[in-house]
Amino acid sequence: MTLHYFSTPLPMSKSKSANSVLLNRSRDWIESEFYVKIGLPAELLEVLADRDLYILYRCFGFIYEEKTTLESIGNEFGISRQRIHVIKNRSIARLQLRAQELGIDLENLPL
Repeated sequence: MTLHYFSTPLPMSKSKSANSVLLNRSRDWIESEFYVKIGLPAELLEVLADRDLYILYRCFGFIYEEKTTLESIGNEFGISRQRIHVIKNRSIARLQLRAQELGIDLENLPL
């Protein structure tokens, strides 16, 4: 696995200072959490841009062990919750297409 780092700092939530921990995490860390928690291998995740990966990371609730609302994530990026919803769905579609290319079965994964 090659080492990827986020090129720009990830946005911080004003309400939760724990996001500062996330600013120091690399893409590899987030990819490893996806693998450990829901079984998504890094080969699938490499089709996602950093922002898209982070949005999925937040939607699946890896930061506070609870799912984050689309509105909250949108506020971090300064975009609407509808736009976050589109990015999330587009990212899942990309993962599903990549899984087909790699011959990986996603039936038992929570996507």
